[in-house]
Amino acid sequence: MLVTSLRFRAGRLAACPVFLILSFGSFAAADDWSHIRGPDYSAHSAEDLVLDWDGEVPPLVWSVHIGQGFSSSTIVGNRLYTQSQKPAGQFVVCIDLRTGRELWRTRYGWSWQPDGQWSGPFATPTLVSGELFFAGCYGEVGCMDADSGSIKWQVNPVTDFKGKGVGFGYAASPAVEDGRVYVPIGGKNASVMALDAGTGEIVWKTGSDRASYSPCLPVLVGGRKQIVTFMQNSLVAHDARTGKELWRDEWEAGYDEHAAWPVYREPYLFCASPFREGARVYRLSWDDRGARAERVWGSDVISNDVTSSLQVDGFLYGFDVRDAQADDYGDTSGTLKCIELATGHVQWESADSGHVSILAVGAHLLMLNEGGTIIVADLSPDRYTERRRFQVSKEKLCWTPPVFAQGCLVVKTGERLSCYYLGPEEGMPDLGASAGRVLEEEPAWYRTVYGSSFYAPEWSDIWSWYWIGLLVAVGFPLLVVRVMSRFFRWSWIGVGVAMCVGVVGALILTELLSVRFERLIFLWPAGLYIVAQLVLGVCAVGATRSEWGWDWGCRGGLLFLAGACLAYYQLCLHTGIAMGGGFLTGLVALAPIGVWLGRRYQRLGLERGTLMLLILGYTLFFGCGAAFTVWKTA
Repeated sequence: MLVTSLRFRAGRLAACPVFLILSFGSFAAADDWSHIRGPDYSAHSAEDLVLDWDGEVPPLVWSVHIGQGFSSSTIVGNRLYTQSQKPAGQFVVCIDLRTGRELWRTRYGWSWQPDGQWSGPFATPTLVSGELFFAGCYGEVGCMDADSGSIKWQVNPVTDFKGKGVGFGYAASPAVEDGRVYVPIGGKNASVMALDAGTGEIVWKTGSDRASYSPCLPVLVGGRKQIVTFMQNSLVAHDARTGKELWRDEWEAGYDEHAAWPVYREPYLFCASPFREGARVYRLSWDDRGARAERVWGSDVISNDVTSSLQVDGFLYGFDVRDAQADDYGDTSGTLKCIELATGHVQWESADSGHVSILAVGAHLLMLNEGGTIIVADLSPDRYTERRRFQVSKEKLCWTPPVFAQGCLVVKTGERLSCYYLGPEEGMPDLGASAGRVLEEEPAWYRTVYGSSFYAPEWSDIWSWYWIGLLVAVGFPLLVVRVMSRFFRWSWIGVGVAMCVGVVGALILTELLSVRFERLIFLWPAGLYIVAQLVLGVCAVGATRSEWGWDWGCRGGLLFLAGACLAYYQLCLHTGIAMGGGFLTGLVALAPIGVWLGRRYQRLGLERGTLMLLILGYTLFFGCGAAFTVWKTA
């Protein structure tokens, strides 16, 4: 039900806006919650909560380390879809709702502020007819096959049309209706855009308003569909079919941002702003005389920031933020309120809940406050009555909206995604011994030493990696060759053994030294250099020999090197050391000197000149790769 944005805080240059979006679902096909805020954008589930569980906390089904970001989840059938971030980039992830097992993970873009407080992604995927639509922090919008995770199309209209108003990270989840994908862009003559859901091609684009962090909301007015978008300084509606502007209402001038979802119950449209600017309600109509939006009331009775309100039976439920914005440290002041939608009259208010994300489940409000506590209260305009509460996390900024489907409550707190069961006993997943298991994806050493060097190393990091890597890439192989030459007359056997020892040493020492010094000591490029130098040496020698075996040895060696490069790149992506792939560019500098070195070694063996060439080759390889890496990650 909620949308979240973390924005620029006055006098706080390190802060950035974030926009969080709720999607939730049900296992039953007819009740699947595959769109943002449910199939009708109301954030209201018809399921019922079971509150008589034993103990203080309901059964934990599973918990998994999912990665960074504020994306919520979409649930369809037995599958949960979300977006997350690792140093290697941003991903759409598919998880088995029953077990927590990851089914697939597809990378779609680079990471967003991975070492900051507001790391992306912020949008939530939307599923329609077996296709999953997603949006990334850099303005990517795309479509994936929901079954396999393969990308069907991906575009970046924010970059293409120089979109403004989303500089702290694009956050609008795609709204998908009638074969079209509606997204705010904020570009000149492209403030709002409709894309073809099958191809990603532009159907229409219009307006020149700056965008913000709230997505497009499709609404039906008199049987006809409008696309309502809360831009940076205005609320604008367009004809869903043609893109024609139907009406607009100007809000604050200058810098502003809107993250909370508009709330619609025909004919009333509710919108709330941060910065204590309050809310407005409009009465929408659309007939032969045209479309109109008449302001019914405007008041500071409620201001929404990182969470959105919802309405049930003509009453709004939402958290009124009394600070200018939600507090960076999780101490936001304000009260939970119930307000009559048509009049703005406050039915009740309570400070007991804290700053909460809200969804309606049956006859209850299901809320997650920013301190990591789940609260269940009666869904009633008469009074606030709390029924149960339990702690799910000690994180202070739990602003990702929870999800409830098929009796399963899914919550994202920090980098962990957890599933609790609050449904009827007959629907409880049969997990046996695996119930409540905690799944980890990264090894312990990775979590211990993780830092900015994983994605944006400084020259001080590079310098230490070079000297230690030099010992691994040159010192280890030379030592092994010296020892092996005493046992084998054919020195190439010693070279082969040296390669294996050097590569394994690079892998093992990366972990051991990283843990010892509590920072990343990245030696994998040294292992790559050893493999490349051996293959180039074989090719150099083979080019001077006419025997049939050498010719095929050269071909096999080049194929082996290509496979090693692919394995190295995949290892970097899998472990989250995204910048490691940049060292592959060092092979370009190594190629000529590697061939020369191979021929010299064949003639002279390991004399002083050969040793100097080994050091020079590694220096050129590492220096070229390091320069490219620092340039790309600066």
